[in-house]
Amino acid sequence: MSRRTDRSRKPTGSESRTKTRHDSPTLPDSSLGPSWPLTIGIAVAAFVLSLASLGPVYSLSGLTLNPRGMPAAMQESEYLALNRKPANALPGKPTFDAILKAYADRRNKRDSVRQYYAVKMLLSAVATAESTDRPTEQQTLDRAASAVENDQRNFIARMLYATLIDERQRSANASAEDRLTAIDQVLSAPPTPKTATTYDDEYRELLADMFAATVPRADVAASLGAKWYEFYIADQKDWSIALPAIARSMNDLRQALDAAGNRVGAAKCRRWLAEFCLGLVENSGDESTQCLAAGILAASDSDDTAISTPMRGLVDAHTSGRIGHAADWASQFKSNGAQPQPSLAPDEYELAVERLLLYAIVMILAAGAAVAFVMGIASIVAPTDPLSPAPAARHSIWKSLLLLVAITGLTPFLLAIRNANLIDAGQAYYTPTLAFAVVHAAFFIILSLILIHAIVTAWPDRNMAFYIRRGLLPFVMFVAGAIWLALPSRFAAQVLRTVNYDFPQLGWSAVAMLIYIVVAVLVARVPARRLARSAASTWLVFAILACITMKLHVTADQDYQRAIVAAHADPMAARVGKDWKKTYVEPVKKSFTPPIP
Repeated sequence: MSRRTDRSRKPTGSESRTKTRHDSPTLPDSSLGPSWPLTIGIAVAAFVLSLASLGPVYSLSGLTLNPRGMPAAMQESEYLALNRKPANALPGKPTFDAILKAYADRRNKRDSVRQYYAVKMLLSAVATAESTDRPTEQQTLDRAASAVENDQRNFIARMLYATLIDERQRSANASAEDRLTAIDQVLSAPPTPKTATTYDDEYRELLADMFAATVPRADVAASLGAKWYEFYIADQKDWSIALPAIARSMNDLRQALDAAGNRVGAAKCRRWLAEFCLGLVENSGDESTQCLAAGILAASDSDDTAISTPMRGLVDAHTSGRIGHAADWASQFKSNGAQPQPSLAPDEYELAVERLLLYAIVMILAAGAAVAFVMGIASIVAPTDPLSPAPAARHSIWKSLLLLVAITGLTPFLLAIRNANLIDAGQAYYTPTLAFAVVHAAFFIILSLILIHAIVTAWPDRNMAFYIRRGLLPFVMFVAGAIWLALPSRFAAQVLRTVNYDFPQLGWSAVAMLIYIVVAVLVARVPARRLARSAASTWLVFAILACITMKLHVTADQDYQRAIVAAHADPMAARVGKDWKKTYVEPVKKSFTPPIP
């Protein structure tokens, strides 16, 4: 009776819970992971934000770089589009031929542009006469005289014409006095010159207006206008020939007159050369011509510190201002594989590029999280685990948040270390290959951290030994990636040379990454929904950061474009300072009696 009564007794509530806990080897599916709808919603939001952040630099509708973005400028997309033949022109895109036609119509309507070409013709004649070392032909002199007749107020035009006259005098073995008389008749004839200019500013203004109507980015339009073919190819070469020739001619004549006792004539030659060089320093559109003119003037009057010191100071300030500034791949004209010059707006340029790189890092990490999310969905691991005693407790939620902060904070820090070492004393081995290796390291690191996050949050109450067994593989991969990112670039390059790491191996590299995540998931036995939620949450965080960093980049890029457009209008001011004329040019002008206007 007692035994039967004992068998029929129902267990108490506490006994029932204990029995259920020990007898059930697994927990229901719902106990080991969050719900799928919320996880999918988080992933969709992350995907939308990722695309939104990409818009300013990549056109999703055209599947090409956004022409208003800095990467498009770095890739010369506008220049390449304009350089197409009319038959191969992109729809709605003009070509250089179309711009040339508009340019030909406009230049004939502006006196300053015609005068610019007159100076160019005179300059070319002087350079040709010097290079061929033969008397200037009468036809060239007649054309030069006509050019000066249409621009009588410009001292630079007169000086170039006077040099052609002096070349004929020297070829005829004329005396110093005769040469002085011939030159004086050109330079001192009425009306008195009021300016000394090459009309580069007016010419660039016309070109900038033309390109601004067709090129979306203001800095690219200004760059193309400043580096137009005729100016870019001809002027620098001609001035480098003509300027030293004019200086030698004036200094030789000055010394001959001084030796003959003609102090007044020697002083005239000195003043003429100074006025000519100062006109180029102030008004030339090319920095090399400005520095060449300043250097020639300093050398011609090396004994006069009132002239030589400011002119040498200008050259030194310009040269030192170029040191240490990164090459401007965004706005400089880089045809025929030429390297771009240091940026005219280095501070604004570097800030915009740094923020663009920061955005790229965040997007790489977001892409890694997206890969982990896909692997979470496609995971073949059962959503339950016999070693799981209980679902995540509410008091353990802080662990999830703490690990999420570690993922979003530690990984960019490690990538920053790699970027700082990417170029090490110019010894980088094929920088794109290094960058590609950095991308792979970033993927492995972010996948490892997400997997560790999923392990800890899926079983928050397990002991450390459990976590070490489940997370050993991702932890090792995380450490390996971190060590790689911290290696100096020179050593990293040697490693890449050894393994011949290159773009053709992209396929097996991607396969290796997928194999790693599959094996890691199998070893860790992370529930699919837990891995997907961890990856989706991380993806969302990085997508939000991508939107923020892209906004910061766009703001910095706009500031850069404004700065570079202003710098193209006065490149020397961008290098030396806004008051460079007052600091370096005005003292030289005032050293003459009367002062040079």
